[in-house]
Amino acid sequence: MRLLGLLAGDTRAYRLAEAFNFLAKSLKREFYYQEFAVSPEFFKEAFWGLRALSAGFNLGAPYRRAALQFLDWLSEDARVVGSADTVEVNGELRGHALLCAAFGDLLGELGSPRVALVLGAGATGLSVALACLRRGLRVHLASRSPSRARPFELVFENLRVWPLDPKSLAEPLGEAELVVNATPLGSVRYPHAKVPLRYDLLKPGSVAVDLVQRPLETPFLEAASRFAGRCLTGFATLRHFAARAWALWTGDRRERALGALDKSPLVKYIYYPFGSETPGGSDHEAEAAQGQDNSRAD
Repeated sequence: MRLLGLLAGDTRAYRLAEAFNFLAKSLKREFYYQEFAVSPEFFKEAFWGLRALSAGFNLGAPYRRAALQFLDWLSEDARVVGSADTVEVNGELRGHALLCAAFGDLLGELGSPRVALVLGAGATGLSVALACLRRGLRVHLASRSPSRARPFELVFENLRVWPLDPKSLAEPLGEAELVVNATPLGSVRYPHAKVPLRYDLLKPGSVAVDLVQRPLETPFLEAASRFAGRCLTGFATLRHFAARAWALWTGDRRERALGALDKSPLVKYIYYPFGSETPGGSDHEAEAAQGQDNSRAD
């Protein structure tokens, strides 16, 4: 049995163990994924300990940037966004920003949006913005600290940075065909928090995507569903992310991993609001279907 894992300050908002252990069971591979909540003073020891035991691991907040000092190699995406969300242990330590490619995969399923509004300019938001830019979209990037994100305007011609407040975002909301919540608002860490927006200004027919993994039903999606054309939960992106990381760590084909994940009980929770065929309209049904309790902190 080989270990895979996540190092994060708080693991409650992640569904990575759920996704990867489903993959291991479905594909009959001897891997086990464990999420590790680590305080900053023990991060270095935990990083090297997992490096010694693991075939590879993910990095969550606040360690996606802190880990760069320990890595031997960075992918181009990781260099651009200045952070790594995935570590490949293969003789040397190789850092990847797989969320960028994973969100690009999702964009390929969404048709041809031309303008995106990305809410949040942390490592997650920058990865999503980069994925959109590489697909030829014009990108509005909303940040609580616009000055920290301004340098990206100098690098990318089709990127504009805005303050994350309802008044400032009225203009980009009116033209965005894709709106992505890349903040932790609405997750189990901030369960009642909603991204401050004039949701009534969402462009008719637009697509709203939330990257929050736990819960899959969020205040952002509940508000956006009243005005957007389609709303996608965090599992829509997670399935692509997990398929890419699995392929990187195990050598399996990404398409095979994605096909396995598409048989997960969570698939019926990709689109919000959940269909009438979903008893209770809650992602707790998916957890029950897998015979495991994901209500506790992992």
